[in-house]
Formats: sequence, C-alpha cells, structure tokens
Amino acid sequence: MKAKTYSVRKHCNQGNKTFFIIDYKVNERVEKQIQFTYLEHYLQFTDLLKEAEYKEVLTKQNNSTIIKA
Repeated sequence: MKAKTYSVRKHCNQGNKTFFIIDYKVNERVEKQIQFTYLEHYLQFTDLLKEAEYKEVLTKQNNSTIIKA
C-alpha cells in the first residue's frame, strides 16, 4: 500500500470568506475532502494527519503549504 497523503488548498469565495480545503487519500481507491473556515480547525486536522503518518504532497493547484504549524 502506498503512503497516505494529503494536499492543502485555500479558496476565497465572492463574499470574501476563506476556506481551507484538505484532500486526503486513505488508500489507492478512497479519497476524501474536508473544508474548514476556521484556521484553528485546519491546523488541528493537519496535525492529526501528521500523527497518523500522512505525508503532504504538492498538487498543480498548490505550490506550498498555506500555514506551517
């Protein structure tokens, strides 16, 4: 089984609301997505992913991590 991975994007809607979007891959067949509007929740979730040995990967939509904790 491949290593568990995740990627992060930031999105602002027309109402100037910021969303932190995390796409993570559970295994080869299962991908999930979660969105946060609060920075604290985003940081807590990425910390949990790191504890679960997920590795961050860069995507075409993402040149770097939004926030380094």
